[in-house]
Amino acid sequence: MKEKQNKQKNLKHGFTLLELLVVVLIIGILAAIALPQYKMATGKTKLSELKTITRTLNEAASIYFLTHGAYTDKLNNLDVQIPQGDISCAVYLSDNNVSCSRNIFGVTIAYYVKKQSNKPVFCYVIGSSSQKHPANILCAQDTNSTNPTCWESNCMYFY
Repeated sequence: MKEKQNKQKNLKHGFTLLELLVVVLIIGILAAIALPQYKMATGKTKLSELKTITRTLNEAASIYFLTHGAYTDKLNNLDVQIPQGDISCAVYLSDNNVSCSRNIFGVTIAYYVKKQSNKPVFCYVIGSSSQKHPANILCAQDTNSTNPTCWESNCMYFY
C-alpha cells in the first residue's frame, strides 16, 4: 500500500502537456524577436568589412600611383590582402575607381570609391529594387537616410 502511494507521489512531479506547450511558445516568441536582430547585426558586420577592404584598396592604389607615377588595374600589384570568400574587388584603370562587392541578405552590394576632383567619393549600388529589402534598410541606416533607395545605379549617396 505504501509503495503504491510513493509511486503516485512520484508521478505528480512531472510537467503537463499544457505547461510544455507554453514554454515552447515563449521560446518561439523570443526566437522570433531575436533572429531578425541577429541577421541585421551580421549584415552590418559584413558591410563594415566590405567598406574597410574597399577603402584600403583605394589607399593602396593611391600609394601605387605615388610610387610608380601611374595607376594599375591589377590587384596583384597592390600590397593588399583580400580575404578569400564571397568578396570580389576590382580596380578600374580608366577612371581610377575601386569597387568591392559581396552578397549580403541575398543580394549583391557593391561599394565604390570614385574620384571626383581628386577627392574620393564613396557610394553604394545594391542589387535590389525593394525599399523594404534588408540591404536597402542597412544602406539607409549607414548613410543616415530616411529614404532607402540605394539600389539605383547612379550612386545616390556620397559621403
